[in-house]
Amino acid sequence: MVRPARHKPRSRRILLFIPLVLATLAAAAWLPVGGFQLLYRDRIYPGVEVWGIPLEGMTPEEAEAVLVAALNFPQRVPVIFTDGEQRWELPPEQVGLRLDAGATATAAFRIGRHGSPWTRLLEQARTWWGGEQLAPRIIYDERTARAYLEALAQQINRPVRDAALRLEKRGTANERPIPVETTAQVGRELNVGATLALLHASIGQIAPIEVPLVIAETPPRVVDASEARRRVEAILSAPLTLTLTSTVPLTDDLGPWVLSPQELAGLVILGEEPREDGVHITATLDTDALRAFLTPIADLV
Repeated sequence: MVRPARHKPRSRRILLFIPLVLATLAAAAWLPVGGFQLLYRDRIYPGVEVWGIPLEGMTPEEAEAVLVAALNFPQRVPVIFTDGEQRWELPPEQVGLRLDAGATATAAFRIGRHGSPWTRLLEQARTWWGGEQLAPRIIYDERTARAYLEALAQQINRPVRDAALRLEKRGTANERPIPVETTAQVGRELNVGATLALLHASIGQIAPIEVPLVIAETPPRVVDASEARRRVEAILSAPLTLTLTSTVPLTDDLGPWVLSPQELAGLVILGEEPREDGVHITATLDTDALRAFLTPIADLV
């Protein structure tokens, strides 16, 4: 006896059909993703920029060339050291700064290529949707910057110097001495280490880098000798002549008595006087020596 064929229930056929449909849909969904990955296999993903320069679809080599031309690092990033109104402007290479366009392009290419496949897809989607701004990679050789600043210090550094005054003999013995003034000078020393720290903190912008020089100043102890110089000049400007006034004719031993500028120079005493702004040089005449000169005259009068 022949038995009739048994047919599978319809519900079972539907259950077998669902996985096939899902697999087909998954394949259809992944097809554009796979095409996207193939298209950008060796190119930078959409949305990646370096300082506003889009690099989408470029190979790392193409991106490097574009960055070198577009950023124009030597012209756009001069380094300017300042000291008050003085300015030293120089190309970045002179202080060890240069753009590493190759490393920057490589960093742009690696976006969306880290982690698991799912992580990569998420990063690619985020970059495409919101963009990714990269800072350029800059190489900094501090040794070059230090060498430049140490050379610059030779122009800036100066020792502290106190004001001073001295009497200088010139020409023959009969010529009066000349008061010579040494002006005070504030000591200055460039702090290379602190200036390097300011330079390092300013690196990273595609814009001129202005760095104030860090300079330590040392004030002089003696600040002025000009007043004393003028006083000595007045003392030595002419002989000091003493005469007696009388209605009676004077004899030779009653004057006049004369102190020459050379003799007066021997009576000048230089000293120091503290004031609010510092120590000042003073100039006075030796009262004991003057008294010794005047006492015999007083005995004659």
